[in-house]
This record gives sequence, C-alpha cells and structure tokens, in this order.
Amino acid sequence: MVDLSPFDYDMGGDHKFSPPPDFDGPVRKRRITDPLCFGLLLAVWGVTAWVGIWAGNNGSTDTLIYPSDYRGRLCGIDEDSDGNTLPSQWHAVDSLSNGICIEGCPTDANLSPSSRSDLFCKDEDDLLGMNACSQNGEISEDVDVLITCGGCMYAVGTIEKRSKCLPASTEIIIEEVNKVAVSQGLDALEDWSNFDRTPLIQRFIRDMRTSQTILLTCVGISAALGLMVLLLLRAPACIGPVIWISTVFAPLCLGGAGALVFLKIKDYELDATGIHSDMKVIVLKAFNYTLWALAGVIFLIIAFMSREIMLAISIAKAASRAVREVKFSVVFPILQLLVYAPFLIAMTTASIRVAGAGRFVGKSDNIYDADISYTEYVYSDGIVYMSLFLLFVFYWTSQYVDALGQIALSHTFTEWYFTPEKDEGNDISVARCTLSALCLHSGTAAFGALLVGVVSIIRAPILFVQRRIKRSGANNCFIDAMICSCQCCFFTLERFLKFTSKDAYIQTALLSYSFCKGSHESFYLLKRNSDRIGKACFVRQFSVTFCKIFMSLLVAMLSFVLLDKNHGDDLYSVTTISVLVGIIGWYIGNFFTEIYGIAVNVMLHCYLADEEMLGNEGSIYVPNELDEFLGKLDEYMYKGEERDYDDETIDKSIQSSFSRETDADIPHVIMN
Repeated sequence: MVDLSPFDYDMGGDHKFSPPPDFDGPVRKRRITDPLCFGLLLAVWGVTAWVGIWAGNNGSTDTLIYPSDYRGRLCGIDEDSDGNTLPSQWHAVDSLSNGICIEGCPTDANLSPSSRSDLFCKDEDDLLGMNACSQNGEISEDVDVLITCGGCMYAVGTIEKRSKCLPASTEIIIEEVNKVAVSQGLDALEDWSNFDRTPLIQRFIRDMRTSQTILLTCVGISAALGLMVLLLLRAPACIGPVIWISTVFAPLCLGGAGALVFLKIKDYELDATGIHSDMKVIVLKAFNYTLWALAGVIFLIIAFMSREIMLAISIAKAASRAVREVKFSVVFPILQLLVYAPFLIAMTTASIRVAGAGRFVGKSDNIYDADISYTEYVYSDGIVYMSLFLLFVFYWTSQYVDALGQIALSHTFTEWYFTPEKDEGNDISVARCTLSALCLHSGTAAFGALLVGVVSIIRAPILFVQRRIKRSGANNCFIDAMICSCQCCFFTLERFLKFTSKDAYIQTALLSYSFCKGSHESFYLLKRNSDRIGKACFVRQFSVTFCKIFMSLLVAMLSFVLLDKNHGDDLYSVTTISVLVGIIGWYIGNFFTEIYGIAVNVMLHCYLADEEMLGNEGSIYVPNELDEFLGKLDEYMYKGEERDYDDETIDKSIQSSFSRETDADIPHVIMN
C-alpha cells in the first residue's frame, strides 16, 4: 500500500473495501441513487422541448440555405416589389459583397460598359436614395460613378457555386474597381479579397445539406466498422492482429489525411475566384502539419512502447472472455446507438431551427466616400443563450446516455467476475442489468454527466471570449496565454472527471452507491493500490484507443475523397465536413469498442476489491486471462530485479496471494 497523507486518513482513505457480510457479487437489494439530479435532467428536457417548439415556429431553414440580396430578401423564395418571385441566382452588386438576385449566371465579362444597362444594379428606388449615385432626383448615367457609389457592379465571367454567381477571377474585378476609384481621386480598398462573405454557420449548414447523403453513408460505415471490430475482438485469435493492425495503420491514416489536406491546399492556392481566403489556407496548413506531427508521434509511441501494446493485448483477452461469455452483451452498443440517434436528430433539427430564427437588420458603411446601406443577418441575445443552452443539453444528455450504459455494463461484468465457476456458464441478463440501471441509477448517471457537461460547456464561452477579443484588436500575448491556460485547466479537469466517473459507476453497479460515495470509494481504492495498478491503468488505454482512432480516420478519409469527387465545387469546406465525419465516427466507434474498455476497468476494479476483501484467504473469482496479464505485468515491472519468494515476503507483498480450489490454478502474485 502506498503512503497516504494526513488528509487522506482524515477522509477515510485508509479504510479498505468492506462489502456486506454475505457479499458474493453486486448487491441484490439495491436502492435509488441521486434521484434529484435525474429530476433536474427531466426538467431540462422539458425546457429543451419548449425551445424546440419555439424554434420550429419562429425559425426558418430558408435563411440558412438560400442566398439573400442587399435588402435581406431570399433569392428564389421571397418576392420583389411587384409581387414576383425573385430569381434564384445571386450576383455581387457592390464592393461590400452585397448582391442582387438574377436569372442565370453570366459567362462573359464586360469591364467596359457603355450604360447602366450593361451593369448589375440595385433597384431604382434604392439608387435614387443613394446621394452618391444620384443628382437632382436623377440616377447618374456615369458608369464609373455607379460602380464607386455602391449602386452597381460589372457583369463579369462567373462560375455558379451554391446558387451564387462568383467571379472566375476575383483579382481582375477588384483591380478594375480600384482603378476606377483612383481615377476619381478616391483611395483604393486594401482589404477587399472576395465576393462571398457568407457567415460561418450558414456555410456549415449549407455544406451539411449538400453532403447529407455521403454524410449518412459514412455514419453507416462507421457503425458497420464498429460492429465488425466488436465481433472480431470476441475471438481470442483475432485480438492481437486487430490491435496491431489498428496501431500500425492509425499513424498511416493520419499521414494520408495530411496528404489529402495538402493537395486540397494546393487547389485553393491555385483558385482565382477568391472563395478561399488566405486565412483559410493558413488554417489548413496548420491542420496539415498537425496531422503529420501526430503521425510521427504515434510512430514513436509504437517504436518505444511495443511491450505496453503487448500487455494491452493480454488484458484485452481477459475483457474478450467476459464479453464472449455474457450473452447478448454485443447487442448493447447497437441498442445504445439506436437510442442516441433520435436524440441527435432532434437536437440537430432544433439547433438548425434556432440558427434560422435570426433576423435581417439594416446597416450602412462608407466605401469610396459613399454611404452604402445593406442588411446583415444577426442573432439576438436570446437566440445566443438558446444556442448555448442546447449545446449544454447536448453535452449533458450525451454523457448521460454514455454513463447509463457504463453502469449497466459494469453491473453485467461485475456479476460475471464474481461468478465462481465461469467455465460452467452463467445466467447473467443484460436486459435485467440495463433495467436496473435505468430505474434505480439514472440519477447517478445524470449527476456524473452533469459534472462533465458543465466543464465541457464552460470551454465554449472561453473560445467565444477569445474570438471577441481578437476581433476587437485588444488581444496580446498575455491574454492569449491566460486563455490557453484556462482551456488547458478545464480540459484536464474534464479528463479527470471522466476517469473518476468510470470507477464511480463501477461502485454504483457493485454496491448501489451514489455518485459521490462511489467516487470517494473508487478514488481511494485506486490510490491505495496505485503502486501496483497504475501501470495497468496506463496499459488498458492501448487496448481499444487505437481501434477507435483507426476507424474514425478511415471514415474521415473516405468521406474526404467522396466529397471532393462529388461535391468539391459545391462545398465551402470539404475538410470541415470530413472532420465532422471523423468525430461522429469516433463516437460511434466508442459505442462499440468501449464495451471492452468497461470490461477491463471492471475486472481491474473488482480484482482490487477482491484482494482487499479476502486478503491472504485467497479468491476463486480471478479468471485465467487476468492472471496471465498480471504475470506479464509483473515481469514487465520487475524485470532484472531479484526477489525472494519466501513466506515472509509473500505476507508483506503488495498484492496478496490468490489461491484457487486446486494448487494447479494458483494465480500469479505481483511481488513488491
């Protein structure tokens, strides 16, 4: 046992695992835990339903999908002053990248117009209201004046993308407009680089709409890959090859993903339409180099930690037996995914509707000494708060579904661990354990999910504040360092809570403890045995992590290729949608592979509890596969050390000697 601090003793950290006298596995007389927190979650779901109804009545997806003209009218949807539906294409009409709705995109450029009819202009009533475009109640016939006053724009050779007629060469148009302005004694615009200033949220939603078929296909492929890996890991002969293939191909996929992004960067740099800004290229380059750097780091991990990977294979075999012998455990991830999918669809729909509940407001700006009026799509504070609330609900509910699954599976695998004669079969019911978790421990799952969700949601406003500071121009190195430090601290806290909650859920499954009680008991159980189990906790991460990385990268690369081939010219960012597919693939893969991670955690946790409970009296519960893993871990940790196996050393050893019913089955002893 490691040395505990006085604070640990005051907190009861020296008290060993003490179950009821008749303990032979998870307690049968269970109680409802943390009911108030589950009631709070139900109330939050009720508010979420109200937000969804409000968004459905007040939000419109049209404002997010269709382009709008300088008045805020949607092309192809709204009507003009005569009651006619506006044309469906959009063309720039001034140097602020505002536009008008036109029928068909022009293919020929006319940079030497002779009259106003050769230009694309705003409505006559609006031109008359612009002082720089009219004199004495008459619209100026000087085409150069109409260009610089913000009333008209050249007819240029365009390419239709996303219902917008964008110049085939932006630089030529900008150069020509600046040339006309300088000839009138005006200053040229230096920060004008493109004609498409669609907000990021609208770009993202339009890309999702365009790529929805490929997106859903890749989600299905992710589920199929996860199920295939789940089934393969049930076979002992397949565990080693699957983990090694995933480990080796994970960095290769990272390098391949970096190569795809690199090629896309080259396409953006050669593009003359101005759609892809210099900042976008810089961000993609940073992303590209990050992918290659991660690939190199993982290769180094493989090179220097091959023995840890072999240990991960050994402990995965122990988990595989548990999954294999608990009937219908492989069905649980599918059911969990089927429950999560409707929630994800509902949250996505509500979020899109809320995003479509903004409004167009009139604004003006001074360009070339002329006041130009236009409309901009903005959100009220209430909509911003609704969006943050939905983000919080998404985090909380996602973690709740995951936590509930962990409690149910922990209950299942603790029953399996404490089955004396494992070779003779068992009658463990996954459905019964799931129903017990749902009816009795939903509050505990909600409590743990709330803690993780709160920390996760706090990180979003920090990013928002950072962006606002940069936009205001008030940022400096000190502020950036402070914000990065806050992000790092909250990320570390989030990881700690997720790690702690997993073991707390095992205590809940084992002894029907509340979240706080389970966290306390599991924390000190691990701390008392950290010298011997710390390495095992580290090794267990290798058992499924690389499988999830490999699957998510594979579907992300597949989506990138399919999107680039089928919708490359129609998407604002192929990379963004591919990253989204990779994230979804990671979570779907987690549903299927985490069952092995939970099995590993349960066996290690039950092993420590079993040892503290029985001491030197011996145990009949340790499976052979876990015993084999402990032997390999012993050799790894104490390689080259001479140890004395006399009776006195055994009595003082960190790990108690476990004996079975026959001397031939005495499990391995980890010596101090």
